[in-house]
Amino acid sequence: MQSVMNRIKDLYYKLIPYHLRPKNLWYRFKCWAWKRHTTVKPRTLPHTWCDRSYLIPHMIFEILSQFIEKECNPESVIWEHKLPDGKDVRQEMQDLYDWWHQDYLVNFDCFFEEWHTFKQTHCKDAWLPVDNECKLACLAAGGPDEEYFEWVHVWDTLENERTGEKLFDQCRATEVDYTEQLTVNMKRVIDITPYMWT
Repeated sequence: MQSVMNRIKDLYYKLIPYHLRPKNLWYRFKCWAWKRHTTVKPRTLPHTWCDRSYLIPHMIFEILSQFIEKECNPESVIWEHKLPDGKDVRQEMQDLYDWWHQDYLVNFDCFFEEWHTFKQTHCKDAWLPVDNECKLACLAAGGPDEEYFEWVHVWDTLENERTGEKLFDQCRATEVDYTEQLTVNMKRVIDITPYMWT
């Protein structure tokens, strides 16, 4: 009887390819329906449109975050891999993870917050005629026209305008600095991808 069962098993394994066997089909269906291992949705972004230049960093760091949280948390895996420069791979991953969650995400939306607050207090936006000639031409044409008007910031004092410009320049410099850090850190994540397996 055992020999007959073994022959049936052998025949089954020979005739039915691995990817069409019931257990494998069930696994593939579960992955498609519930656990989509190849679909990555950044937790840090809403379910709305965003530019690809904004999406790519969030995707890269979401993959790193999922790997650290689900596959190699410090309690379950001890790694002794070293990068070519001698750095510990696990520590490099943790440093990038911490930078993303504790520095970049915390500060990213705050770059221009101080400037916006100051501007709301001391400035109003308005459509103003480009010059007197344009104003007359616009009135003769029968109403406001973008060709003759421009959108400008009207500050309450000259001193506040200068302060606002300085604040804007500082905020812009901070944004540029963080963008450069982001580019460097994305490259660091790419460099450690060969180690992202368990």
